[in-house]
Formats: sequence, structure tokens, C-alpha cells
Amino acid sequence: MPLDERQARGGRRAVLCGRGRGDVMTDGRQSKEVREWLDLCLEGKACKKECPTNVDMAANKAEFMAHYFKGRLRSREAYTFGWLHRWLVLGRPLAPLANFLTHAPGFRVLAKRLAGIAPQRDIPRIARRSFRRTFRWLDDARRLWHRTLDNLSDNIDAGVPLVALEPSCDSAFRDELPSLFPDHPRAGRLSKRTYSLGEFLASENYQPPRVPSQRVIYHRHCHQAAVLSPETEIARPPPGRHDLRRLISRGAASIPVAAHERLASRQAAPRRSKR
Repeated sequence: MPLDERQARGGRRAVLCGRGRGDVMTDGRQSKEVREWLDLCLEGKACKKECPTNVDMAANKAEFMAHYFKGRLRSREAYTFGWLHRWLVLGRPLAPLANFLTHAPGFRVLAKRLAGIAPQRDIPRIARRSFRRTFRWLDDARRLWHRTLDNLSDNIDAGVPLVALEPSCDSAFRDELPSLFPDHPRAGRLSKRTYSLGEFLASENYQPPRVPSQRVIYHRHCHQAAVLSPETEIARPPPGRHDLRRLISRGAASIPVAAHERLASRQAAPRRSKR
């Protein structure tokens, strides 16, 4: 249990509810205090499922931040990740040079500092073909969704299923898309025809081949816990006696969260005798 109420989901939820009633904050969507409280929010989609009052903190934070920063400069991290699709368009033709500058000694330290990336993290290398996503830029998100719906219009109308390999992309199609376009018929159809790889393989009655018994670490994404069916991903393991362990980590605070999860996992694991 966190000692600081700002670090608790219930505390942030109470601030937002108070802001909605007007009995806590007087400056509404421009409240610096609310922004400071929400800065500690990990935006885990699992909060929506685990919250007893069904408050979607990730969606509330995105909506608040969109209004708060309208006409204001955002953080370096927001421009780094919120405009990622734009940086990739610029960097893709120069991928070898961009990868060198973000990984060479000296340059990588400067690149992380300019982008607002923690020094413990590695910058992913740029591929010439890549997927893209948005980061709390709702107007840009709607424009990109319109483009996606137009590009996939024939497949949507034909009922072709969409298999998403990354949980946050999957939840974006299944949860955020219909929320942004509740009356758009293609948005609804695409949302209902989006599957995770595990769900799609299960629907096709896929039987994995037998492999030697081994230890398997399963990283459950918070978006899976909130919107998807994480149990489907592990319900059909390859035949054999496998030692399945679950590992959870989240966002900017993933280091202490993951450390907590790993500590619990290590404590639960049987000790090996020394030879």
C-alpha cells in the first residue's frame, strides 16, 4: 500500500471525481495539481477491469492531458513518443545512420537525454518498415484512425479478421477505436473482428507441436488483463510438462514493479541445491 495517496489508484480516481463535481479543483481541465497527480499514473489498462467502480483511468488521463496541453508545450517524452509515427517517416530512409547515432558510445547518451528516455533503457533500432501508434494526441489519433479505416475498408467489408501481435495495438482496435467512433459502422465491425494470436489460433483449433519440457516465462501485458483474454494465450501450451511463470511490468515505473514481481517469483521458486 503506497504511503502517498497520489500513488494509489483510489487517490487519483477521487481527484478526478472531485474535479468532475467541482468540489476539489477550481480550474478544471487546466489544474496543475490534477496533472501532477496524473503524472504518477502508469496508464495501465488493467485499472479499468480491476477498479470496483469501473473507472477507466487511462482514458481519463488521456482526455485530461489533451485538454490541459491544448495550446501548451508538452514534455520531451510526449513529443518523442506522441510523434513517433512522424519520426519514423523521417528516420526510415536514413535507418543505418539513425541507428548508429542512437547506439554509438557518446551519441546514445545524448540521444536518450534529448528524447527524455531513461538511461537504463535501450533505444529500439529503426526498421525500414514498421507499425505506428499515438501517445495522448487525440486529434492526431482520430485522423490516423480515419486513414486506417479507409485503407482497410475492403477487408473490413469482406469480414477479414485482423490478428494483432502486440497487446496494446490489439486493445487499441478493440477498445479505443469504438470509443472514439461509437457510430462508425466500420469501426465497430473492425473492433469485433480483431483477435490476439492466441484467440485466433484457438478459433482455428490449432494444436501446437510437442517440445521438450522447459521453463516458460509469460509476460502478461496490462492491456491483456484489461481488454483481452490473457488466459487464452497460455491455455494451449505445447504438449509436455512445462514450468510456466508469469511476469508483469508496466511503463515508466516498470523497474520497481518488475523487481517486485521478480522478487515474488524468486521467493516462490524452489531452491536448487549446490553441487
